Amino acid sequence: MGYIYILASPRRSKPQALYPELFSKGKNNSIENSSLYSFAIYNDLQLISNHNDYAFATKLAETEVPKNEFTLYNKKKYDELWYKAGPQKVVVIAKQDNLAIETITLFSYLFCIFLIIVGIFWVINYVLGKGWKSLKSIQFSIRNQIHGTVIFISVLSFLIIE
Repeated sequence: MGYIYILASPRRSKPQALYPELFSKGKNNSIENSSLYSFAIYNDLQLISNHNDYAFATKLAETEVPKNEFTLYNKKKYDELWYKAGPQKVVVIAKQDNLAIETITLFSYLFCIFLIIVGIFWVINYVLGKGWKSLKSIQFSIRNQIHGTVIFISVLSFLIIE
């Protein structure tokens, strides 16, 4: 029998070339991955780059450059945040104004929470008034079963959608 020797010389790799995907915390939440926000970067009042479908101007006038570091504007159902990064560098972030939908969603959640709290109080009141054994003997009518199913589906859809 003989011996086999393997000589290995490790090569150096770039630190950015290998990134441990197993240790990442999931989806990167940067603005580039968001469909809600659009942004544009201006240098020397010219559009350098933009992201998403918002219609940014290709060139800015001197009067459009904000005087403060941060400025908020409301334009055509969009909220714009203008950031003055330097004398000739401007970053604009735009988001669609969804105040009506957000208000309806808020009241929908409040209504669902109200229904859950009323249901909990109803069960507690029933148990305290008649005891645990009477809770097992409840016979729901078809009407009550349909109402319960509709309420359950509504609450479940609110939870799934948002």
